[in-house]
Amino acid sequence: TLMKGKQHVLSEVNLMMTCYNLRRLMSILGPKELKNRLKELRPMISAILRPILDLVSQLLTIPRLQTPELRNDKTSFNRLKLS
Repeated sequence: TLMKGKQHVLSEVNLMMTCYNLRRLMSILGPKELKNRLKELRPMISAILRPILDLVSQLLTIPRLQTPELRNDKTSFNRLKLS
């Protein structure tokens, strides 16, 4: 594998095995039949993944940064200078 570390190597091996199994299914069923069966699974997979994706999107939401109010006096200008 190209990765280092047990976790990374296992991920890479799992990806290779998934590809191998899909190729095997394609040779057994044929491309059209495999495509039709995968289309039938789409609603079920979507129902499983949607809550997970919603949770991840909530966890990754970054709160908006608050910007300071700008005034035209020298004290505000001095506070905003970059170091």
